[in-house]
Amino acid sequence: MTIEIILYILAAIVVGYLLGSINFAVIISSLKHDDIRKKGSGNPGAMNMIRNFGVILGGLTLFCDALKSAVACMIIALLLKFSAIEQQLAYLITMIAGVSAFVGHIFPLYYKFKGGKAVSVSAGIFAYFCPVPSLICFIGAVLFITITKIGSVGSFLMIFSMSVCFVVKLLNSYSFDLIYNIALIAIAAMIFVIVVIRHKENIKRLINGTENKTIIFNIDKK
Repeated sequence: MTIEIILYILAAIVVGYLLGSINFAVIISSLKHDDIRKKGSGNPGAMNMIRNFGVILGGLTLFCDALKSAVACMIIALLLKFSAIEQQLAYLITMIAGVSAFVGHIFPLYYKFKGGKAVSVSAGIFAYFCPVPSLICFIGAVLFITITKIGSVGSFLMIFSMSVCFVVKLLNSYSFDLIYNIALIAIAAMIFVIVVIRHKENIKRLINGTENKTIIFNIDKK
């Protein structure tokens, strides 16, 4: 591994982590002179923002948290354009930037390493690599949550479907070596598994039938 590759990997980790450590749920709730970490489930994420501050601020939180991982990927991808690094390695390093943002969101430097459940930031990673399929998955998740009012399951379905779209595009659109395909598929699977693990309390409540409802659009209102 050359010095140039090592430097790009380090840049991907640092840029991704620092951007990922920004928590927009905390920032936006502070603009309302409140702290989302002290409300509802205490999770500084989009779902808790929707429940406590409404769909507009919750949606803004989701967008901003997704944007930070996408921007991390974009910055590194732009830097790599000026290098002689082969496409498959550049693709992997760009993915590392997104994963670093994912880690930063869960263990943020700026908030004593206590972060969110990483649904939005995960969506941002997959949206960068396959935007149209990810948008369709997002719309499907919104419809599911609107009908069922179960935000956690909708989140699982969204990230799972986005990860599948990512893998399908990877295998169909690129002729990468097997080791790179395995690494990228493993990363996509890891993201989904960690998102599920971060929702362990939600899963317990789902089993007990006590999961909090997430009302995006009140279709029952007359």
